[in-house]
Formats: sequence, structure tokens, C-alpha cells
Amino acid sequence: MQIYNKYFTSQFLSSIFLILLAFILLIFLIDIAEISKELENVQNSNFMTIIKLSLFKLPSTFEEFLPLIIFFGTMLFFHRLSKHSELIIAKAAGLSIWQILIPCLITSLIMGILTISFLNPLGIGLKNKYINLEQSVTDEKLDLLLTKEEDDFWSAQTNSFGPLIIYSKKVLPQHLTLLNSTFIQYDPEYNIIERVDSAYAKFENNSWVLEKAWVANSQRKQNYYESYIIQTQTNELIILEDVLKYSDQSIWMIMNTIEKLTQNGINPVKHTVNLNFLIAFPALLCSMVLVAACFSVKLFRIKHIIFMVLLGVIVGFLIFTTNYVSFILSENQIFNPILGAWWHIIAIILVSIKVLINQEDG
Repeated sequence: MQIYNKYFTSQFLSSIFLILLAFILLIFLIDIAEISKELENVQNSNFMTIIKLSLFKLPSTFEEFLPLIIFFGTMLFFHRLSKHSELIIAKAAGLSIWQILIPCLITSLIMGILTISFLNPLGIGLKNKYINLEQSVTDEKLDLLLTKEEDDFWSAQTNSFGPLIIYSKKVLPQHLTLLNSTFIQYDPEYNIIERVDSAYAKFENNSWVLEKAWVANSQRKQNYYESYIIQTQTNELIILEDVLKYSDQSIWMIMNTIEKLTQNGINPVKHTVNLNFLIAFPALLCSMVLVAACFSVKLFRIKHIIFMVLLGVIVGFLIFTTNYVSFILSENQIFNPILGAWWHIIAIILVSIKVLINQEDG
């Protein structure tokens, strides 16, 4: 590797690291504040527990904000080069903007691959630890569970009594386990027979085994059971698909799930969307580098720093939001999964290259 490639790579990494520290500190403090507020009425909680919960949540939040970290890190990188006149020196030495950007793009690509390969599975694993710790802290206070930001789980099933509606605040797909769940049993005429609220519900042998269950009948009389069984006629694979809809999965789990569901004739569209957006994640990071370069290279030279920062922030958050909206539209089958994952990235890259070519030549 040439000397200037090593230098630009080290400068880019140091800029990313500074922005990373700022984001992590901000996210960590916000999580501490939110969790402290949620646990203020829980006797078993203490400051160390709040710190642990915040740390368990940090990797997943960091992954979500990594595109913005790359964006602002790239802007800081060009600012530092401009501040010390290194861009001018590089130009005088015959280097083009592409020779400066290539080390940044390669670094971002590697960071994206490492994120989806290792950080994403790590974040999912720590989320499970987060759930276990919050369960142990809240104990019987199930209404204080901290998983409110997660998607709620709903499932319509049947058994010998009639329709069965299931609701849960959180699911553990690897064990087919529901946390803080509610089961509502109907008769064939859709009259409520009973409602069951439980701390845990695990699927075993075509039935749900509920632990710490409160059962209320049609006369609203309540009884407590350490263990309570509800039969279901729904296939285990269909239940697994319902559970996986509302759970986080690593890229390795998604590929296995798609293959299994496809073999059994179940539409794996939600998992296909997740897989395509994970695969496109490294390219998204590269596109953020190119966009940041468009707002950094030229504007720093003419000293329009405030304008550059404001416009860059607006565009960066707009791209970040567009990626999220594309994910939602793809998940609801409005966009093709591949189209939803790649259209905005390709458009951003092409427009950025065009802008950089005009800046370089004009």
C-alpha cells in the first residue's frame, strides 16, 4: 500500500473514532436516563443494573446509527485535511479526489461487512441478556417490562374450544417463548371463554405451557396457576414464522429460516427483506462517504463551513430516514425486497459521483 493510502486510512479511522465516541456517549446517557425512569418504582433496581441494561442495549443502537457516524466522520476527515491545507498539497502532488476517497470507501466497506457478520449477532445476543436481566429485576412487576419499544406480537390460532388470540410484548424465537403474554380463548360463536395472563409461555407438543398464569373466566373470576396448559391446532412451523416476524435475527439465522420456510411453502418475505437490507448495509456506508465528500471537499475551500454543516446534516438524516422508509415499504410488500434495499443506495452513489466529477473537473 502506498504511503498516502496508509495516511488517509489512518486519518479517516481517527475521525470515525472521534464521532463514534461522541455518539456512543450520547446514546449511553440517553439510555441510562430512559431506563432509570422506567425502573424508578422497582425496588430491585440499582445503578449498576441500569448500567448493565444500557450496555446490553448499546451494540444494537450503535448499529442503527452507524451510517450517520460514517457520514459525520467523513465530514470531519475532510475538515481536518482542509484545516491543515492537506487537500491543496494532495492536489499539487497530482492526487485526485478519487485517490483520497478510495481508502475511505474500502475502510467503510470492511466496517459494514464486520458489522453485519459480527456486531449484528452480538447485539442480538446481548438483547437476550437484556431481557433476562430486566425480567429478574422487575420480578412480578410485569407491567414494568422495558421492551416497550419492541414490536408487539400477535397470533390468531385455533383449538378444540374455538379461536385463540395470543398477544405478547416480547418473543424469544430460538425457544418459541413469549414473555408477558396474554391468551384470549373464544368459543365458535366468538364469545370469550377465558383470558390468561402469564409471565412466560413456551410452545411444546402442540400446546402452550404457561408459567405464573392468572386465569379469568367469563364471570371474571380469577385463579392463579404456577403452570397452565392451552392446546392449539396450529402447526409449529407457522407459529415459528409468526414469532420470527417480530424478532431480531442475524444474517446467519435469516438464511437458514428462509430456506426452511420456502421448503414448507410459507412466504418468507419479511426475512428476505431483512437479508437484503443487511447485505446492502456495507454499500449504504460507502454511499454515506460519497455524500459527505460532496458537502466537504468544495465547501471547506470557500469557507462556507456553517452552510456545509447544516446542509450536510439535513441530507444525512434524509438519507437515513429514506433507508428506514424503504425498509417499511419492502416489509409491507409495496417494494420488491431487492429494489427496496438498493434503489436509494444506487441513486445516492450515482448522484454523488456526478457531483464529485463536476467538482473535480469544474
